[in-house]
Amino acid sequence: YSNINIDRYKLLDDAYRASGGFETADYLIPHPSERAEKYLRRKNMSYYINYVKPVVNSLVNPIFKTEPIRDNISSQYKAFTEDVDGNGTTLTRFMKRAAIRSKLHGVEFIVMDMDRIDPNELITKKEMQDRRLYPYLYLVSPAQVTKWYTNKLGKLISISYWLDNYILQEDGTAKRVHEKWTW
Repeated sequence: YSNINIDRYKLLDDAYRASGGFETADYLIPHPSERAEKYLRRKNMSYYINYVKPVVNSLVNPIFKTEPIRDNISSQYKAFTEDVDGNGTTLTRFMKRAAIRSKLHGVEFIVMDMDRIDPNELITKKEMQDRRLYPYLYLVSPAQVTKWYTNKLGKLISISYWLDNYILQEDGTAKRVHEKWTW
């Protein structure tokens, strides 16, 4: 046992997915007088009954049981709801993922951003859709938040967080960039 603290959000994510230390049995702690062979045998015999996922899903699934009805929406908004993150994720699926993570972490932040468009460039609606020049969403977990400020009424006025972004280099390798954002 290495006495290394486990990040609480990773522990909760692992508990929901039955992965990480639950899958490898590394979350089992040896007794001080337990021999290494016995501890290894106990790890090999262990199994994980996932009580976390059914509880979380029982609170989230009823909300997303039926697809929401969105009437009188524009073609641009329809395109956005069918691909909110640039990876083909629908708005409903994205919100369900956010709800699950919110139940696990206690809070989850949804950031809506958009690539900067040159104000001197004239763009048609078709070009906007073809080039996907409309907002996108991503999730920020509380583990990524470094600072936040609220006013005296409790309204969030500033939040700082980090993201790991991967940029494809000319030689085909991916470079990891640690970005810091403040809104």
